[in-house]
Amino acid sequence: MVQAQQKMAQAAVVVLEGRDIGTVVLPKAELKIFMIASVEERARRRKNDLALVGIEANQDDLVKEIDARDQKDSTREASPLRKAPDAIELDTSNLTIEEQVDFILESVRNYSGKVGS
Repeated sequence: MVQAQQKMAQAAVVVLEGRDIGTVVLPKAELKIFMIASVEERARRRKNDLALVGIEANQDDLVKEIDARDQKDSTREASPLRKAPDAIELDTSNLTIEEQVDFILESVRNYSGKVGS
């Protein structure tokens, strides 16, 4: 999968999302945004997403599942979850989707003069 993602990035300007994109897949990417949110907020969002498709979920169970996944992903040997040193960190805990998009677009605009240099 890593090689396929790298090949795709070589062929065009791309936006990729994932837990190891900025550190393993494209460590030399020109712009990296590392998005975080509290476990509680991520569980709330997940519960809402599941409710939209008719699935009821327990908030506390979701918090435990997300926390366990984060722990597993952060400590795994291959491609662990971590922020690249040159990534911009964006805490989305208290941001709307629109605010997140605005931040990303502004980051791209601010960086666009540096792309390829």
